[in-house]
Amino acid sequence: MNQMIETIQGRHQEILGALNALSRAVVADAQGAHSLQLSGFLRHKLLPHMHREEHHLYGLVDGITEQNPGVAATMAIDHHFVESQIGSIGECLRTASLENAQDSERWEARRELETLLAQLNAVLRLHLRREEQVYLMTLKHYAKREIGNEVRLRMQRVYGDGKTDNFSTDAAAPGGIS
Repeated sequence: MNQMIETIQGRHQEILGALNALSRAVVADAQGAHSLQLSGFLRHKLLPHMHREEHHLYGLVDGITEQNPGVAATMAIDHHFVESQIGSIGECLRTASLENAQDSERWEARRELETLLAQLNAVLRLHLRREEQVYLMTLKHYAKREIGNEVRLRMQRVYGDGKTDNFSTDAAAPGGIS
């Protein structure tokens, strides 16, 4: 179980590292060359990861914490915020890259994009920290009991074995969508 926790913490660092690298690249690049890569990472790596967590783990946690039902609800709220931010970021990326948009529109979209990326980064950092310090410790506690195999199996479905679902920015396919 400790190895799984380490794998998850490694995944979280990959997610934050990729988001930071792509955010810096997009903000620094006025031509928008990294926009597709950022969009691909958010839509095709981060969102599916969050959906796997909700599908495989959240119900399990709520089912094993009878005295504190709805524990996973706060995590799902974070996911809804992240998903909304990703939609807003996509709109800003589109506006910032429109050739027929006024310079002032593109400049405003880029400024809004910087704000949205900073907000996404802050919420994601908090979410991942809470996941590691509270949520995963709950799963670790119950993994020692009779449902231990189920906990480990579901965690494996979400986080894999450390060899798949690479979040690094250099692993993206051409155009950033993999």
